Amino acid sequence: MKYWNKTYFIFKQKKNFFLGFSIYILFSMFILLFVGNLEISKIINAISSSFLDTLFFNITYLGDGLMVLVFLLIVFSYRISFGLISMVSLLIPILFTQVLKRICFPDFPRPSVVFKDLINSGQWNLIDVVDLHAYMSFPSGHTTTVFSISCIFILFVKNKFYQVPILLIAILTGFSRIYLSQHFLIDVLAGSIIGCLGSFLLYSALSDKFNSLGFSFLRFFK
Repeated sequence: MKYWNKTYFIFKQKKNFFLGFSIYILFSMFILLFVGNLEISKIINAISSSFLDTLFFNITYLGDGLMVLVFLLIVFSYRISFGLISMVSLLIPILFTQVLKRICFPDFPRPSVVFKDLINSGQWNLIDVVDLHAYMSFPSGHTTTVFSISCIFILFVKNKFYQVPILLIAILTGFSRIYLSQHFLIDVLAGSIIGCLGSFLLYSALSDKFNSLGFSFLRFFK
């Protein structure tokens, strides 16, 4: 009961982020049900432009593995206890996604395979510098990473102003995976749920233990 009370308290403190996340999830599910997983990829591909190519090619790197290292270095430099919580809360959802991709669903095709005929006939917009992958589509690792980082960032930052902008950045990063023809909406949706909820639930469960451990480390180094 104590865990769930704490979880609910955190949720209320960060309600703008989590309510926005809930709306995003419901909207994505609506698109999947009434538009379709493949059809929405076709619609998104049709709106491509040089500006959007540049925007999403760059923003997609926010979900790259290097961002995990950068984020952890920043958090550890601020407070060891925060770094410990972040490391566990980040790595477990990310590893879980990799297990799903590589062991449970290794044969799930990506857009480059599903839309191969359209690509070969020149009816599919591509970005020359993007190296398209073929399989291990579900779920999206980049999306898991960026939503994990975003969730943990929001949990640590007290200022409510950042909640919605950080969420929008995470959503755009996930969207970039569809725009770049690397993933489908279902992959991105699953990755965002694993990343955000996984990190949130782990943080709620472990924060007290790691805070006390972190402060012990700090006293040791003084």
